Amino acid sequence: MFLLHWYETFADKSVGGLAIIPCELIEQNGDKLKELVLRKADDWQLSDAFKDWVENNNSFCNTLVDRIVTGYPKDAVEEYKQALGYKDNLMTVGEPYHMFAVDAPDHVKEILPFHQAGLNIKWGMSCCTEN
Repeated sequence: MFLLHWYETFADKSVGGLAIIPCELIEQNGDKLKELVLRKADDWQLSDAFKDWVENNNSFCNTLVDRIVTGYPKDAVEEYKQALGYKDNLMTVGEPYHMFAVDAPDHVKEILPFHQAGLNIKWGMSCCTEN
């Protein structure tokens, strides 16, 4: 529905596509999401023009997140409470190492400069789906 609304909002259909960066922990998550979007477009009998726009004006990027999150730190709650200055019942602990890999065309790196925020992100183009 979001993509359909976006598509209907812009008069110039040759521009206005999105960089779509899913984080589901499945192999080839961008490819799978694109497949599902196109399947729904068929199910809802949306126009061929819309499906063409999905295919050709959007980047569905495959991603990989690598970080171990161990969960609620039940043995160190008081230590964290002291450090934070409050008790957080929804707190979770993750290892300090992390890596986010995004297979995307160069323009995605430019419009979403995650690397400039100090994130350990690896950009590539080995399996991004952009037609």
